[in-house]
Amino acid sequence: QQNTLEKLVLKCGRTDRDRLACYVVCAGLIYGKGEKVFHSHFKEAWNGMPFLEVLGGGEGILPTIHITDLCSVIRNIADSKRNTKFVLAVDEGKNTQREIVQAISDHMGTGKVVDGSNEAALSKNLITQADFDQLTINLRLDATSVKEAMTIEWVAESGFIENLLAIADEYRVARCLLPLRVCILGPPAVGKTTLAKYLCDKYKVHHIHMRGVIEQNLDELRRSIARIGTEGLSDEDEAEALLDRDKMDSLEEGKQENGGRYAEDDVIEFFKKTLNSAACRNQGFILDGFPKTMEQAQKLFGPDEEEEEESSSSYNAKITPETILRMTSSDAFLKWRVQNLPESEVAKSTHFTEERFLAKLAEFRSVNTDDNTVVNYFDELEIHPDDIQSEVLSFQHYDRITSVAMKNIGVPRNYGMTAVQRIERRRCEEAAETKRLEEEAAERKRQLAQEEKQRVTDQAIWSARLAEVKVQEEELNAERSAPMRDYLVKHVMPALNAGMAECARVRPDDPVDFLAEYLFKHNPEPKQPGQ
Repeated sequence: QQNTLEKLVLKCGRTDRDRLACYVVCAGLIYGKGEKVFHSHFKEAWNGMPFLEVLGGGEGILPTIHITDLCSVIRNIADSKRNTKFVLAVDEGKNTQREIVQAISDHMGTGKVVDGSNEAALSKNLITQADFDQLTINLRLDATSVKEAMTIEWVAESGFIENLLAIADEYRVARCLLPLRVCILGPPAVGKTTLAKYLCDKYKVHHIHMRGVIEQNLDELRRSIARIGTEGLSDEDEAEALLDRDKMDSLEEGKQENGGRYAEDDVIEFFKKTLNSAACRNQGFILDGFPKTMEQAQKLFGPDEEEEEESSSSYNAKITPETILRMTSSDAFLKWRVQNLPESEVAKSTHFTEERFLAKLAEFRSVNTDDNTVVNYFDELEIHPDDIQSEVLSFQHYDRITSVAMKNIGVPRNYGMTAVQRIERRRCEEAAETKRLEEEAAERKRQLAQEEKQRVTDQAIWSARLAEVKVQEEELNAERSAPMRDYLVKHVMPALNAGMAECARVRPDDPVDFLAEYLFKHNPEPKQPGQ
């Protein structure tokens, strides 16, 4: 198809030469300004994958050219008519795929490269078929005509590897992947670590704190020292391991001389190494409570000797924070907060014991006077802090602090979630929603069953109480009717019985009138005087 297209382009140029000039530009693999063919390798290195994969053996020569240089070639063709209709546009780099991937891994990743599975890479959509085909070619090309006949201001004439630093910077800028560098300052127990952890999770950057930095660097030294004497270790690696052992011995000696703490200069070197790591250069970091003094800040962020010679800058721009969050609070509130911490939090660290906390708070206030603070150092660099009032009584009100911090930092600078991660999140959300609906339905069913059970119980109680009320009412009515019954038996019933007997004997025509007349004449009630 490509060959057919080339012939069609040249045919169009021959049929209408006066109005149309057609050329075929054969470009090498295009790189720069965000990447395309090499994007999967850059992305995996940026994301901190343990290794990068080489596909198809990786030993083939890849012709390459920077996108800006390709544009210059095309502009030269457009500005001047050329007799040659085929133009070969490549740089001088004669690198294999393995060499290019290794360079990316060394600069942006862990430095490790493995042979990957072609089928797995394609099936998982890690790379397109077109990109795979380009990465597995083997062509050694020389663009003599371009270099000799064209005037080009080359951006990367020497090739990909020789210009990787600039290419990596272009990649970060084009993909909006500039590292996020934040420093959180404030007195002890003000909430720096809580805020740092929240922001690191939100922005997907690295949490840099004293204990973690020291432990990480010591672990690296121990792993390096453990290589001494192992079979197959190169002389260079053996020498490096021996130097690391000497360094570890020096660190331990300094610790003993410093009352159980590592020397300040050693700690600052640890921080420098961590902040200059590929992970922090790629995603960025949030410094948690360090540096503590202006002197530490000057040592940590000051320019290295090489940078100082090359640049007039008074600080190392690659590791100096761009956003400073200063958390403020009164001593009274900090004391109240420490006193009301859960016992589980106090048990995790001795920093929160009352005696230790008061000593650290006094030390913080003493070394942070009005004119001698870390904030003053950043002010001199025109990096002004954003103050955050942190006096909140509970974590329910902590959203106010996080929202202020995020407003000052800005939007995240990362890839976000991959398609697989988005599908997984959607699946988790759907599963959570289904579980919620099932729980609500089960809760409604449980409530209805409980209400029905309660109704039956209430009905039984009501029926029992109703029967009891009826018995009590009958007893009360019987008690209230006793005097009337006694009166009727004593005074009325004898006269009534006698009257009915007389009525039966006489058999009058009107028995009712006869009985009434009889009772009137034989009234059982005693007559009152004067009647």
